Amino acid sequence: MSNQIPVLLCGSNFGRFHARAIADHPRLRLSHILGRGSDQSRQLAERFGAKLVQDIAQVPEGIGLACVAVGSSIQSGPGGELALTLLERGIPVLQEHPIHPDELIALMRAARRHRTLHRVNLHYRHVHPVTEFIAAAKRVRQHQPVRYADVACPVHLLLPVVDVLSAAIGALRPHRLGAAARPEFPETAAPLTSLELMLGGVAVSLRVQNQLAPADRDNHALLWPRMSLGFEAGTLTLADLNGPVHWSPRLHLPGSGALRFAGGSGTDLRAPTTATLPGTAPGPFTEVFERHWPAAITRSLDLLLADLDAGRDALRCGAADLAVTRLWSEITAVLGPPETIIPEEPTLLPLRTVLGEEPTDSGWEGYETEAEFFDLAARDHVAVNSAPTALTVLEQMPPGKDPILELGAGTGLLTAAVAKATGARVWAYEPAPAMRAALFSRVVEDDELRERVTVWPHDALSGPLPPRARAVLLCGVLGHLDPDEQDQLWARLRPVLVPDAPVLVELMSLVSPASVPTTTLADVELGQQRYRWSWAAEPAGEDSVIMTSTWAAEPVIGQRRTRTTQHRWRTQSLADIAAVSRRHGIDLVADLSTTSTPLGLFQATKGSNV
Repeated sequence: MSNQIPVLLCGSNFGRFHARAIADHPRLRLSHILGRGSDQSRQLAERFGAKLVQDIAQVPEGIGLACVAVGSSIQSGPGGELALTLLERGIPVLQEHPIHPDELIALMRAARRHRTLHRVNLHYRHVHPVTEFIAAAKRVRQHQPVRYADVACPVHLLLPVVDVLSAAIGALRPHRLGAAARPEFPETAAPLTSLELMLGGVAVSLRVQNQLAPADRDNHALLWPRMSLGFEAGTLTLADLNGPVHWSPRLHLPGSGALRFAGGSGTDLRAPTTATLPGTAPGPFTEVFERHWPAAITRSLDLLLADLDAGRDALRCGAADLAVTRLWSEITAVLGPPETIIPEEPTLLPLRTVLGEEPTDSGWEGYETEAEFFDLAARDHVAVNSAPTALTVLEQMPPGKDPILELGAGTGLLTAAVAKATGARVWAYEPAPAMRAALFSRVVEDDELRERVTVWPHDALSGPLPPRARAVLLCGVLGHLDPDEQDQLWARLRPVLVPDAPVLVELMSLVSPASVPTTTLADVELGQQRYRWSWAAEPAGEDSVIMTSTWAAEPVIGQRRTRTTQHRWRTQSLADIAAVSRRHGIDLVADLSTTSTPLGLFQATKGSNV
């Protein structure tokens, strides 16, 4: 530990990926975070045990490396100024793209003057599927040259796209730019601008969404970068900067144009028409954010450390980054200024809609389908298990007017029981609109609840929190969150808990992945319809199950109706939860489990209140 290099991180947005990479690096230690004092920067500092400072002048001596994950002047940000200040103190800097080439060369010269290094983190060339794409392109180039390239991307990721493309082609020069053109169709607003260029001697067709939502660039990009390299033997495609990579061999059946299906030296008809390179499928976004992106930053840090260890010259080390940045600047000049857009929130479609499947949901989405039937399943469980335990726990909460927080309130069964029995104010959070509609209706129809219950349309990680809370209810919630998300949740909750505030956690009885055969849990008649609920579970990896619920409504008149929902649930014990919460000064103090339901009382450790 004593030999680790103390690192300063500037910025907590993309900086959170830097923080994970630094924390996992054997040679580095995250010492300080420079931020504006926001909840996000404060929580990031708490999570990684770093000291939060709000002014560059507060950064102490002894910092051995800095990561600047703040926008540069080209984004009207202070990243360049911060980097320059740090370089003048002799601190090597890894700075996030994009950086204007004039600013970059000034930083490189400052690094040389102060005998240190400055490198740009172009990031994506080090994301695992992209490294595999570049390596595969190199292997094919050893046999035949690239004939053409086809690329589409949003303008704010054009710089790393130029970097990745030049690495895959194997050269940046010679390069030459053509004119930019947007399709002229008066009846539609064409979002992509086309540009022809030559890169490394290869003809490239480039299409760019030259539009920016200044406050939220990523969320309003119509596409993520994708590129194809055409060879005589086939096409190598990077479907997304997060993967996968495909190889589509060329169809060639020799014999004067006749389709001959045997013999000869043409296409192997037993081979797939398109093959996915092993290890390049990206998995869910959570895996990209938790594993692939921090690992890519680790590779950039390793390169910077290697240059420092070797005592390399700052201008030589940054020459390749500067060349890519200059070409990117030339391309953006031809494209012209991006169009500023302020779009509405996009309408997203679940995979099941694309596949044309009967609704099968995961995560919070499943509750949209399940909301219609939810109270049939939950009513007895809340009455017998959740509510009695919650009311017993809440007898211990400190006096005062601060609210109780209920995260994942569902249709409000527990909300109503708690608010009426305790007389306390309750902040009820529920992200699924259909579930929240039932909760809201329950509150509206009861004068007592109308006075005490505040309904928030947020999940456990995103809702506003009061300055202080007397208690927290986490019933049927934590299994939806992975360890990092649980870590974030405890970090958010800890500062608002008053001393001795109880936290009730309810889990499922499954503490490890296991198969549960289909079981009927409810069979109820309401009016002229009969409702049946069946439930099953199957292992999904080392620490989760997929829970499947099927509802059947059988009317006296009309057709039988079924709805199926799925949720991924992390199988964990109260002790597993405590292993994460304990890092934030919140520990398991009592196991209140019933025969069918794990229930635990958690509480802030004495003397650790923030």
